[in-house]
Amino acid sequence: MTTFSPARKIIISDISGDLTIHGWDQQTIQVESDAQQIARQQRADGDTLLVRDCDSSVELSVPFETIIVAKDIDGDVTIEDVRRVDVKDVNNSVALRNIRGDVTLNDIGSDVSIAEVDGAAQVRDVGNAATLRGVRGNVALTDINTNASLSGIYGAIAVKDAGNEVEIYECYGNVTLDDVGGTVSLRDISGSIQLQQVGNEAVLETIHGSATMSDIGSNVLLTEVNGSVQLKGVGNSAELRSIGGGVTLSDIDSDVFLSGVNGSAALQDIGNNASIENVAGNVTASDIGTNIALKNIGGNVTLKDIGKDVSLNEITGVVQINDVGGNAQFIGLRNNTDVGDIGGDLELQAGLPAGSRARVRVDGDALVTVPENANLSIRATVDGDVRGRSVVSSSRGNKVNLIYGDGSALLELKVDGDLTLLGSASLQSSSSSNGSGSSAEWDSFQRDMSELERDMERLNKDLNFEIAAAVDQTTSSINVDITKAMKDARIKMLEAQEQTRRAGERAARVNIRINNREWRLDPERINRIVEQAQRAAAEGVQGALEAVEQAFSNLRMPVLPTPPTPPTPPVPPSFPTPPFTGQPAENVDEETSQEEVQQEQPVSEEQRAQQEISGDAAAVASSPVDPEQERTAILRMIAEGRITPDEGDLLLEALGG
Repeated sequence: MTTFSPARKIIISDISGDLTIHGWDQQTIQVESDAQQIARQQRADGDTLLVRDCDSSVELSVPFETIIVAKDIDGDVTIEDVRRVDVKDVNNSVALRNIRGDVTLNDIGSDVSIAEVDGAAQVRDVGNAATLRGVRGNVALTDINTNASLSGIYGAIAVKDAGNEVEIYECYGNVTLDDVGGTVSLRDISGSIQLQQVGNEAVLETIHGSATMSDIGSNVLLTEVNGSVQLKGVGNSAELRSIGGGVTLSDIDSDVFLSGVNGSAALQDIGNNASIENVAGNVTASDIGTNIALKNIGGNVTLKDIGKDVSLNEITGVVQINDVGGNAQFIGLRNNTDVGDIGGDLELQAGLPAGSRARVRVDGDALVTVPENANLSIRATVDGDVRGRSVVSSSRGNKVNLIYGDGSALLELKVDGDLTLLGSASLQSSSSSNGSGSSAEWDSFQRDMSELERDMERLNKDLNFEIAAAVDQTTSSINVDITKAMKDARIKMLEAQEQTRRAGERAARVNIRINNREWRLDPERINRIVEQAQRAAAEGVQGALEAVEQAFSNLRMPVLPTPPTPPTPPVPPSFPTPPFTGQPAENVDEETSQEEVQQEQPVSEEQRAQQEISGDAAAVASSPVDPEQERTAILRMIAEGRITPDEGDLLLEALGG
């Protein structure tokens, strides 16, 4: 075992076995190894310790505020209770716990486990699975070979190229996923979601934001999404429940089920059935493979190119439909209705409100139920028979005009088959004529139907354009957010880290010159010296604390309080939603070498002049009462290894020795 004085940073490289690092409350560094060969080097100023070229495993105990940089490790890496970590090129697993700052991992051969990090985390090139818990900063994962599991993340999350499943729950920030080989499961997310290229299912539950998704390999299930949903390209079915905003769906291979949408819904290219209920806004749909059923729609309904049957129940707004391949059933229509072409039969409950109008063309038969107390006029041209209570009709090819109540609502029908009228409503008048006749009102009806067809064609073009534009915007948004975030994050991270490092070094370091000798101190080193003096005094070294305090007083430097044992990180507030900045974990050292470690941050002459404390200025300060006892205490602290000889010389010079 070898003991070193504390260093701000430890750089470890070329370790043939495992690397284990523990933070502790001692202000020394202990290095333990059974290796036959290991190189250790500490710089004279105590800022950096190098440990390298070890042919076995290494274990270090370091102060809590130490920065760890490691690369080229053959075995496992375990690091806990340190300030910051940058590790790359590890052949086996990496486990990190209780890191006070940012974490950067790159090229890890097996699993990655990260827990309780008070900073950002960036992980790249992982040979197996990655598990992250309790990270209080942005997270960026790239090239994870198998599964990724994240929980308790208080920041934005970006995952790109995960080979298998991705699970994220109880996180507070935006989530962006791109190219996931397996299933995606997201739960309790306080932020917006963007997914692209998911190989299997995508399940989202309790999302406090919007969701944008494209190219999902199998089923999609969304439950309780507070914002809008945009979804394009699903290999199987899509089920959405309790959506707080609008919904746009396109290119769904199988069924769609929507329930509880607090906005509008737009659907295009649905391979099979579509079932939509309880939508507060408008519903537009085109290119539905088989059936579509709508119930309790608060806005308008626009449908085009329905492969088979249409069912409408309780529609508040205007209805426009064209090109229905099968049958149609309409119940509870509350506004104007235009239906251009029904390929099969029609079943209509004609409870139209006063002043409304419905126009319908039917290739098959029509069954119309007139409710009791109806106020309805029916004008129909029927190629087949007309049947109904008190209905007067002639032969096949009838033109029928019927009035119920005051006739304030109008139903116009063009039926190629038979027309059957049901209900107990009282018929006020009934008239009919055969198909050979002609009248102005029936000519007007035919013109209306032709105009309806043209309206439906224009509507179809507009609908296709609107849905396509929304979907294109969705896909473009995903590409921009993911690609730009993953590409630019590294540059922004390095720039911010470099600015912070330089500013921190300029502000924190103090150069002291006495009698042509120079020392450099920072707050961490001052804290350690004071702490060692306190311990020495408690263990019987008389005058130790007074000597250190007097020395720093003579140097006109404030004595900082001893740092406490690291506290448990505070619990962040509920449901914060930080914006995604695309800046993942801060990097400590992109390329680490002995030459880089030995480089010093240049200090200008002006800064040096402001920070220097001359020997003459120190001499002006008051002298201690018992200088001999204080000098003896300093010498004992040096002999016992509590402080370095270099630090002892500084204190003795400051005491006038």
